[in-house]
Amino acid sequence: MYLCKRFAQSRLYVPFKTPFFQHKRIPLKQNAKTFYTQFTCSHFRRFQGQSQTRRQSTKTPPGPFPSPPSMEDLSSMLDGLRGLSIEELKQGLQDHAQKLDFDPSQDINMDLDTFLNLPVDEMNKYASSTLDKIKQDLQIQELEEQLKSDPELQEEYETFLHKPPVEQEFAKAQWNMDSGQYIEALKILRKVLDSGHKTWEVFLNIGICFLHLKQHNEAKTSLQKALSLNSNSVSVYVSLGMLEIELGNQEIAVEHLKYALTLEPESPMPLLLISRAYTLIEGELDEAAIWGQLYVDREPNSFEGLIHLGEVYLRQHKIDLAIDCFKNATQIRPDDLEVIQVLAQLYLQAGRVEEAIVPLEKIVEQNPNDTENANLLAVLYFETDQIDRAELKFNENAAKNPDDYHTLFFIASFYMSRGNFPLAERYFKSAILAKSDYPEAYFQLAELLV
Repeated sequence: MYLCKRFAQSRLYVPFKTPFFQHKRIPLKQNAKTFYTQFTCSHFRRFQGQSQTRRQSTKTPPGPFPSPPSMEDLSSMLDGLRGLSIEELKQGLQDHAQKLDFDPSQDINMDLDTFLNLPVDEMNKYASSTLDKIKQDLQIQELEEQLKSDPELQEEYETFLHKPPVEQEFAKAQWNMDSGQYIEALKILRKVLDSGHKTWEVFLNIGICFLHLKQHNEAKTSLQKALSLNSNSVSVYVSLGMLEIELGNQEIAVEHLKYALTLEPESPMPLLLISRAYTLIEGELDEAAIWGQLYVDREPNSFEGLIHLGEVYLRQHKIDLAIDCFKNATQIRPDDLEVIQVLAQLYLQAGRVEEAIVPLEKIVEQNPNDTENANLLAVLYFETDQIDRAELKFNENAAKNPDDYHTLFFIASFYMSRGNFPLAERYFKSAILAKSDYPEAYFQLAELLV
């Protein structure tokens, strides 16, 4: 199996079983399987880095404190007060007042001129308190709307209202953590501590907040304090394991996580974290695969687990197993084009050309301007003997990208392989016009005209 030179250079890849680019005038490049392996591994290094962000879900979980609307306009109000003249401040505040129903005479018992003549620190303090009031009002308003349509939430909220104040604050902190607002959660948790409620759960959550904020020393101190108060908490050992992974102490992390399993054998999260730790230890990919598979067996609908296990199998060069993982991941998130792209590449690397067509069609459908995948899709149509669809797609691509020299070269090569030399000549010339320093096109055109 060989790869057309232009396809190799543009990272379009497919094992050719028909003479699409096997005309004697078309220079061929390296073995396709070697190219697939090199390209896919380099792609996965990028994919693995990007997937860390994707794994951090931004979805706000249900709870008694729904996420408020965007606060950009509210925060810009405060930003707009800084560094302006009195007239600019006055005009800016009036603009914000109209947008946010801010009235100093009502909200802070002060007329506008008096407010504008305050020192900046005082002005910010009053404006900040007003912003907090607006945020609270918006939260209450949205909560009331949700309560009207969600009896389960209404019951949960009523239960929440009957809790002691310190438990209400703790619940607020947990909601902020679930929403990714770790700084706000820390502020609340510190208030809980100051009130004398110094339980292991509070120290655990403080440690988790510091862990997410990458403040590792503070995280370790809080987690060890939680452990001293409760030495049988799975959550504490799991959090310590996560911390040691970030610190690069993989063996220590594995010890913490395995001990968590002895406390609660059915807990799935330690399995995934142990697998991740082993991927970072040289020569332990087999262990990583074993623990990752245990996690997926227990949590078959875990998108995160499937992606991780697929990456492990790819590093082991077990392409078919990696395909199974990414295929299952696309069933969980059918609109994740990044994962669909990887699945298509893996199909091609395994030589399963026909199966690569469906994911590529979805990518091109969602991204009509994705020239590279559109050209690859046309080639796959040709390779699977769908000549009419291939010609239609090649022409469609050329019509959308009349100045893209890669597209023009590909359609010229298609017509050359079909024996339609006039059209091949036309598109080779167009490719040269689009890129004057295009030696491959010059070579093919010269061979064609000889």
